[in-house]
Amino acid sequence: MPMHDWTKVAAGIFHAFHHRWISALSDALNGGKLSPDHFALPE
Repeated sequence: MPMHDWTKVAAGIFHAFHHRWISALSDALNGGKLSPDHFALPE
């Protein structure tokens, strides 16, 4: 898949994908995957 090789896609596309991926991971973790005293923040 070209998205896995950042050299094959435009910089803006990879940047947008990376930001959305980080947000999705944070949302999933904060949706009940972590213990109540922990939370994930996107950097």
